[in-house]
Amino acid sequence: MRTRTAGAPARAITSEQAAGLVSSGMWLDYGVALGQPDKFDEALAARADPPSNVKIRTCLTMTPRATIQSDAGGKHFHLFSWHFSGYERRQHDGGCCHYIPLNLGEVPDYYRRFIDPVDIAIVRTCPIDADGYFNFGVANLWHRAVIERAKTVIVEVVRSMPYAYGDQNGVHMSEVDYIIDGGDGPLAALPNPPPTDIDRQVARRIAGEIEERSCLQVGIGGMPNAVCTLLLESGIRRLGVHTEMLTDGILALYQAGRIDGAAKTLNRGKIVYTFALGSNELYTAVDRNPDFHCCPVDYTNAPHLIMRNDRVVSINNTTQIDLQGQAASESDGHRHISGTGGQLQFVRGAYASNGGKSFICLASTYEKNGVRRSRVVLDLTPGNIVTTPRSDVMYLVTEYGMVNLKGKSVAERARAIISLAHPDFRDSLEEQARQHRMIPRGVSFDLRAGDQLPVRRNISMNTVFNGGGASDGILAREDRDSVATLTLNRPQQLNALSESMLDALQKELDAIAGDANVRCVVIAGAGKSFCAGHDLSEMRGNARESYYKALFDRCGRMMQSIQALPLPVIARVHGIATAAGCQLVAACDLAIAADTARFAVSGINVGLFCSTPSVALSRNISPKRAFDMLVTGRFIGAATAADWGLINEAVPESQLDACIDRKTSEIVSKSAAAIRYGKMMFYRQKQMELSAAYEFASDVMSRNMMDEDASEGIDAFLGKRRAVWKS
Repeated sequence: MRTRTAGAPARAITSEQAAGLVSSGMWLDYGVALGQPDKFDEALAARADPPSNVKIRTCLTMTPRATIQSDAGGKHFHLFSWHFSGYERRQHDGGCCHYIPLNLGEVPDYYRRFIDPVDIAIVRTCPIDADGYFNFGVANLWHRAVIERAKTVIVEVVRSMPYAYGDQNGVHMSEVDYIIDGGDGPLAALPNPPPTDIDRQVARRIAGEIEERSCLQVGIGGMPNAVCTLLLESGIRRLGVHTEMLTDGILALYQAGRIDGAAKTLNRGKIVYTFALGSNELYTAVDRNPDFHCCPVDYTNAPHLIMRNDRVVSINNTTQIDLQGQAASESDGHRHISGTGGQLQFVRGAYASNGGKSFICLASTYEKNGVRRSRVVLDLTPGNIVTTPRSDVMYLVTEYGMVNLKGKSVAERARAIISLAHPDFRDSLEEQARQHRMIPRGVSFDLRAGDQLPVRRNISMNTVFNGGGASDGILAREDRDSVATLTLNRPQQLNALSESMLDALQKELDAIAGDANVRCVVIAGAGKSFCAGHDLSEMRGNARESYYKALFDRCGRMMQSIQALPLPVIARVHGIATAAGCQLVAACDLAIAADTARFAVSGINVGLFCSTPSVALSRNISPKRAFDMLVTGRFIGAATAADWGLINEAVPESQLDACIDRKTSEIVSKSAAAIRYGKMMFYRQKQMELSAAYEFASDVMSRNMMDEDASEGIDAFLGKRRAVWKS
């Protein structure tokens, strides 16, 4: 580590005296995030004789800069930022802040090789320690590199700054020219809003690909943090962390005992990061905690170092993706909104890691000026910056699916990426791709020569739970004639809903939601029975309230996904359907059972009231009948279940498949668009008051009337011909 030697021993001065050192035309460096000086900035803004043309380098400014706020015309001060925060974005819109392109992990080298020595470097630090160092706290990055060549170094000492252990995370008193008192006020926090439904859908796909002993890099934003939440709920353990930004999501995994770093090659047992930004709880947790290791950014972000850990998982956001696979993550046309940051370096480092995976995630749409728009586009918005080139993108994820672009031709990429778009935009995207010859005519990437429908495949889940093996074949999927049949495949356990089974179901339901080729879903059971509820032996092996809460929450989300799916779901029931198995029947839109099938919510027989199954059950049958089943645990037959409304009909077991086929054929023959409108409306209106329900139904039906399928259907009816649906 190179050091500088101050011209004279460090001395304490006031912030006003420090601000007086600034002359016109100087370059100042304020450091990053929590490392930026407040008292010095306020004093500089308050100078009666403000200097002109002062240029200030910043990064992720978390509080308004007094120098900029006091200089509306930009005559005196200008910000130059390595990565925009929301504040810097607004200043950029006003012409007062300018972006500096980079790869974040290269910035220390920029200061050492390419940038002229900074006139004054001002960095917030902890109070001096016993060894004579001012610790940088939770913002290390390139502070050492700036200080090495700076003409003048000032530290603004803040007593509330957490002391962070790490490498090169401080400046010795012999290198410092001046010390000013920064007080002990609160540190800037970064709000961590709860994940949206779309965040969770995307996160669920990514979490399903993360193995135990993986090493995580989690970027800024709702989707990457939602992955941490899903990992917390999944029970996966023995994770490592080597990241740029330390987030509250990572802290939650650490506090839950899911991170031990034992499988890491670099800094085994340590959570490695270069800066932390989040809640005060995060800052408190890091303070003098040897499990956290704060390093310079050229160590955390260098691909050749990242790759030395096995199973590196890199998770980052983007804002727009084109059909070539170019990810534009930092601008909206010529309006800069964030920065390259470490995204590209972690994408490359994760790919090069043994068993590594990189994920770029985004919501399929956004709203602008009241209009819904697609984030998946033929061409990037003019002026948009490519953050991750098409040659580097590995996994791309939206709420409609996940694709791996490595090794795919332009035509294959275009088809794969279109499948991730919102269904409303897919047809136009495919038409544009064909017009520009990205998708050649006469070539299919869906079936090999000689392949015939139906397509059958077994789902092989990568997630590992509680030390168990991969759940290969736990759920079978068969696609035939636009119908996807999901078969619970644990016949020896009567298809009990283990954790792996729940996640396999969730993953397939999510995939089907974005599959335009599927028009109807059937859920069935292998072996002697449909489903015997939760796996009690697995549950007894995890006797913790937090585990049970996460498990039942996961089950509830899966059941709700059935209702949220924009196409009908039919339960094919035989044998027994008990507890959560009965809940699964009730959660489906339709249910057809063998006349020998039996149903019960039997938790009461083992000392449990089936609370979560009661939600779906009580929405299917009358309260008194539901409560009777819940407090007695007794079985009812298929005829009674049909009479009570739990199932649609009971048929001889020999006729069960034929009856299911007739029902699915009838559904598939109808307009998919009409069913999509109808299912959404049907469930939502049930929660409304009567007048609101009618108003909502009127709105939906009006939109449905404008659909091309409605136009075709009415024309066909009047013309006495068979309708040809567009959807």
